[in-house]
Amino acid sequence: MKKGFLISLVAASLLSVAQAADYGRMHTGLSGMIDIQEHAQEARSSAMGYASSAHSAGMGYGQETHSSAIGQASSAHSVGMEHANEAMEYAQEARSSAMGQASSAHSTAMEHAQENHRNRLLEMVETGEIPDTLPPETKEVLKEVKKAVKFAKHPELFADLNITDPTALEDPQVMQEIQERVQEAFKKRSQEVAHKLIDNQPKRELPVAGDFVKIGEGQYDWAFVTTSGHVYKLVGVSEDGKFKYQPLGGVKGEIAPDGTVTFDGQNPSVDLPKEPLPGYPFAKYDDPNENGFDWIVATKSGHVYKLEGFDEDNQSFFYTPVEGLKAQQQGDEVVILPEDLPGS
Repeated sequence: MKKGFLISLVAASLLSVAQAADYGRMHTGLSGMIDIQEHAQEARSSAMGYASSAHSAGMGYGQETHSSAIGQASSAHSVGMEHANEAMEYAQEARSSAMGQASSAHSTAMEHAQENHRNRLLEMVETGEIPDTLPPETKEVLKEVKKAVKFAKHPELFADLNITDPTALEDPQVMQEIQERVQEAFKKRSQEVAHKLIDNQPKRELPVAGDFVKIGEGQYDWAFVTTSGHVYKLVGVSEDGKFKYQPLGGVKGEIAPDGTVTFDGQNPSVDLPKEPLPGYPFAKYDDPNENGFDWIVATKSGHVYKLEGFDEDNQSFFYTPVEGLKAQQQGDEVVILPEDLPGS
């Protein structure tokens, strides 16, 4: 038993020594592991520091590079935009210049087209610029065209002749065509005035304003005697082609039943004839479209003439013969009767 106890004690001692050794080794191992862990942690921290520093450096460099790249890109963009704007301005200037040249070319082409197609016939008679190189008979025909346009008021009859070269007027066929149209213009005018005067009535009575009397050989040697006996001397025409008169004080005119006119008295500015002179009764029919020329004169033979205006070429007043009507003076009135009125 004592022996067994000793063995147990020895075994326990050995176990304790073994455990102590194991614990020492364990402790040593744990210390090593702790050291290793600490070293690992330090290494990890150091690595993390290096990594963070590298990352920060990389980020800084990256940001610098990025900013530099953005700056360069922005600068390049600005330069590109400047060049683009310059290119756009140049393109706009070029476009405007091209449009201006095209418009100018179009206007020039239109002017040439109008020049080539304008009616020189109407242009010559309206402006009075008749070439001196034309034969005298051709010039006379052109004066008749002018009257047909101004007094007969039918320029449309000549518009389609389309004469662009004045030398074409020397062609006999062209002259014949123009003369026929002149006659047509005055025929139309005569019919228009006749229908206005009679106005679909069996007759029309117009008050006589007075008589015109030829008192000399000059173009203005005419006197107008009113029905009340006042006398006015024709002295010319106004700018719009209307009569201009000078009242003759101290003179009285008398219209006899037979239509003759005599003057009583004197005026120092005019030497009036003493013998009776034939008078031409003038009556007004009130047409505002005639611009003051709504006057007719009736002859002793019963013919009616419409006053149209002043003819500058002949320096006299122009009258249109009114066909289809007959006039009779009865006292202070002129009675207009249809005789053979076309279209009535």
